[in-house]
Amino acid sequence: MNKARRILALIGVILLLAMYASTMVFALMDSPYAKALLMGSIYCTIAVPVLLYVMMLVAKHLGETGEKIRRREAEAAKTAAAQSANEKVKQSSSETAEEETADLFESASEDNSEARSEEVKSSAEEENIS
Repeated sequence: MNKARRILALIGVILLLAMYASTMVFALMDSPYAKALLMGSIYCTIAVPVLLYVMMLVAKHLGETGEKIRRREAEAAKTAAAQSANEKVKQSSSETAEEETADLFESASEDNSEARSEEVKSSAEEENIS
């Protein structure tokens, strides 16, 4: 990346020097087109560096904005993953709790039915005895 930047900067310097030199040449020329060429050269000498500066500012701003967006997306992805994991843990723990509760109810109902059957047997025995 640094090498590419250096090459682009060198090309920019060469273009600027060429524009300055062409401005000087057009100013000293004695031709019917010299005045128009001189005005175009002066315009380019001013407009091209200004446009390059604006482009660099926009690129810098977009680069920072893009970097911020990438960071936010990464943080959002991490947060979403964490929330998903928490929901899975809650869901599995609630399922486990539901299963444990169901098991407790089943065992309690079995104990109650056994106790009732014993009561019925004991009451039936008492009736038989009396």
